[in-house]
Parts: sequence; C-alpha cells; structure tokens
Amino acid sequence: MLPALKTNAQPLRFLDFLIRDPAPAVVLHGSGIYVHVPAPERYAVHKLILSLYRYISWPVEEPEYVLVKTMEVERLSKPSR
Repeated sequence: MLPALKTNAQPLRFLDFLIRDPAPAVVLHGSGIYVHVPAPERYAVHKLILSLYRYISWPVEEPEYVLVKTMEVERLSKPSR
C-alpha cells in the first residue's frame, strides 16, 4: 500500500535490467523535456520475460504473442541503417 498515493503497488520484476543503459529521449511538451527511457531492445526483452512469467502463472497470453515478441527483439537487435 502506498498511503501517500492512496493506492496499492506491486514491484516490477527485473526493473534493474530494464533501466540499465537508458536511451536519451525528448518529451514533446512546450520546448521539450529531456528524459532517459529504457533502451528499445531492453524494453522488448523485458516485455518478453514478463509475458513468460505471466503465462506460467495465468495463461492469458497466446504462444503466438511470445513468437511475435521474439521477432521484435531480433529486429531491434540489428543495427540501424
């Protein structure tokens, strides 16, 4: 429970992996706000890992979803042109 926010919260698994080596980005608001966001390839891998854990505990995700995420990781791991 987070009393200050009047809500419940759960820890995000593998957060340390997700936030390592962040990528610079700009939020489009006013003149722009410089922020750091998870690297796209790390974000894709993180989503894949979490989907596998979610599938084990609560089979909502279809196996095709895991295949699609795997293909996204492969695409993101290739150097940009």
